[in-house]
Amino acid sequence: MQNDQLHTLLRDMDTRSELMPDQQLNETNVPTTNNSSKSINSTSLDQPSRRHSINNDVIANDEAIEIDDEANRTAIKNSPYRRFKPLMLRKFASIIGAFTMNLTIGTFYTFQNLSPYMASYLRANTSIGSNLDSSYMIWIPSMFVTCNALTMYLGAMLHQRRGIRLTCFIGTLFTSSGVLFTYFAIQWSFYVVIVTYGALFGVSVSFIYLPTLVCNMRWMPQRKGLAVGLVVGGFGLGAFIFDQVQSQFLNPSGLNPNSTADTQNHTYYTQPEILERVPILFLLLGGIYTGIQLISIAMISEPPPPPPRQDLGGPAVRDGEVAWHLKPKELLHHPNFYVLWFILLLMTLVVVSISQLLRVFGDGFIKDPTFFSKLNLYVSFTNCAGRPFWGVLSDFLPFKLVLALLGSFQTLLLFTLPLTELAHNYYSNSTMFIIWYMAIYFAFSGVFALVPVAAAKAFGISHVGPNLGVIFSAFGTAAILATGTASIAASHISWVALFSICGSLSLVTVLLTKFFTVKNERGENI
Repeated sequence: MQNDQLHTLLRDMDTRSELMPDQQLNETNVPTTNNSSKSINSTSLDQPSRRHSINNDVIANDEAIEIDDEANRTAIKNSPYRRFKPLMLRKFASIIGAFTMNLTIGTFYTFQNLSPYMASYLRANTSIGSNLDSSYMIWIPSMFVTCNALTMYLGAMLHQRRGIRLTCFIGTLFTSSGVLFTYFAIQWSFYVVIVTYGALFGVSVSFIYLPTLVCNMRWMPQRKGLAVGLVVGGFGLGAFIFDQVQSQFLNPSGLNPNSTADTQNHTYYTQPEILERVPILFLLLGGIYTGIQLISIAMISEPPPPPPRQDLGGPAVRDGEVAWHLKPKELLHHPNFYVLWFILLLMTLVVVSISQLLRVFGDGFIKDPTFFSKLNLYVSFTNCAGRPFWGVLSDFLPFKLVLALLGSFQTLLLFTLPLTELAHNYYSNSTMFIIWYMAIYFAFSGVFALVPVAAAKAFGISHVGPNLGVIFSAFGTAAILATGTASIAASHISWVALFSICGSLSLVTVLLTKFFTVKNERGENI
């Protein structure tokens, strides 16, 4: 019984030592029994040293836990996982924002659908009256292309110096003002419409297209092709979506033009229920574009700067020399720049010329007035889907090979395009023409996905925006040369000869790839 009491007493003392070590060190009153005083006194003499040992162990444990906690907090703070979540959210938000920004500026390519309605309204409600025919509307996209070409380098430089959000906001001001002011311009004068819907819209693209494209490539340095494909895919999707918005707002009943009022047999709308909606459409579109772009600007951001001298695509080397991170002035001293410039020039000549001619060619043997309005819906989707396709392909295959495949495919389509008329006349079926029409636009879409990727890989990502501004001067030059020229040539040259000329230009681009000599650090073609 006494031994049990002793063990209980010692256990209680140990418990109090762990709970209140400082107090227990001073306790000396330990009850004992007469029969076991020696044993207990001995135990009492040993107890302070034991309590000190317990106390030191507790303190050591506390200090170890504090050190471990501090180390864990530091590790968690510096962990890539801690930064992963917000950085990935920023990345996806920025990619989506860039996509939707380009969705709005790509709507200019609905102009082919919008042009008949604008021409009809201008004839009926402005002083130019019957002196205006549909062929005059070509001045609007001509002004668009010209102003876009002249200001593209300016937009790229602003992005380089002031960042993506300010640049895109300036682009939004031009887009919204251009479209919204067209509400007034179309009621005043055709020439004012050229300024608002042509010039201002063209400038807006310069402050949005290249900056968002470059921003996406910086977010996805190992998948530059996909990054570019997503941006230009949004550009192509704009026409697919807003073609339907415009048609449903202006002409929900699907009425056909009911007047042939000029010497070239162009048709026009005279129905009041259609014409009265034309100015209001620009208020609707301007409001939608402004809302989408402001939300997109809030989503877009620049990625964190990469470590010094890090280019995940590999430093590009030309003829044994390092040739990455070139500035525009340095770019002009490299032969590969001129090869890429002429490739874009020839490809753009083909794209713009065929875009003007396909509709005229098809109208010669397809008499359904609604055929092209329906076909353009699918072509817009094909154009959109082709851009990411060619971009992703350039991530896995060399630029020279992908461009050669694209150019060869395009050349074959252009040389065989006249056969679609023969097939239609023989089988009374437009299937071959539809397939060729869609395939041609699928090929065209690759041009604008491949050239930016090639420029980034060959000349570096640091100054790729301004460099592309210089390279895309080829696009503006070709568009100005081809606008209207192709239509004039079509009245003097047979379709076979005209399509053969375009096919030959496409073939030349394939041959030019041989002179594009940029290689990566492993000596492989980029």
